[in-house]
Amino acid sequence: MNNKETKQIAAQYLISRRIDFVPDGDVTNISSSLSEVRFLIPEALDPNLVVDPQDVRVIVHHESRTCELVLQM
Repeated sequence: MNNKETKQIAAQYLISRRIDFVPDGDVTNISSSLSEVRFLIPEALDPNLVVDPQDVRVIVHHESRTCELVLQM
């Protein structure tokens, strides 16, 4: 699975959960079968706001093409 496919799967997961995000994400390979995709949230682009966390992260399982949301605090 390439990075473009990984981003698409993660984006579809967030859309299905009605979670807002900025489409251009970053992919980090965790292992041969897992990747983490990080998308900024739209509010993080506003210089007048302080947002923590500034992103939403999704773990993508390559073989099953399933996702899980990374809880951040």
